[in-house]
Amino acid sequence: TIGYGVPDPYMKGCWQAPIVLTAQLLLQVMMTGCLIGVIFQGISRPQARACTIIFSENAVIRCIDGVHYLIFRVCDLRTRHSLIEAHVRCYCLRRHPTRGYEPVPM
Repeated sequence: TIGYGVPDPYMKGCWQAPIVLTAQLLLQVMMTGCLIGVIFQGISRPQARACTIIFSENAVIRCIDGVHYLIFRVCDLRTRHSLIEAHVRCYCLRRHPTRGYEPVPM
């Protein structure tokens, strides 16, 4: 331990020692945070999760109460750790002859 608030008889009035101890403590906290971040990033692996979600090959456009809806199915292949509160964003792109692909307002 560092021993906060306890006078150290070995330093004998050296003012540089507490500065070095503080710098070492801050460096160690930052290194520990980075190490925990790297380990968590390696465990979570969102790319592997993307391979277990599949979409239907066919979609349906249906008119309900005068409003058109695009309907398709999404399936999660994992049975042990299913998705909770999943959000899906769909974008409609149109190819323009001169500007290329552009989003279509919905």
